[in-house]
Amino acid sequence: MSQTPPVGQLAYVLHSRAYRENSALVDFITPQGRLRAVLRSARGKAGTMARPFVPLEVEFRGRGELKNVGRMEGVGVATWLEGEALFSGLYL
Repeated sequence: MSQTPPVGQLAYVLHSRAYRENSALVDFITPQGRLRAVLRSARGKAGTMARPFVPLEVEFRGRGELKNVGRMEGVGVATWLEGEALFSGLYL
């Protein structure tokens, strides 16, 4: 059975919290909805990109509800929300 390689998709980080020694549990919003994934080596370069409201191209791997981040790249400039927009963004 041939497997197709994972395809990167547009995602924004909603929340991120420490998980185990140097990983993080990250909640993303994607065109398909909300998704939770484990980001390994979150204290390195990848962790600095996992900030809220930064457009990312993320490659998710795994079959269950909890995915793994295979690749993550910034694809734009962070959106700085203010006022009601900030509260709405943090509410998600």
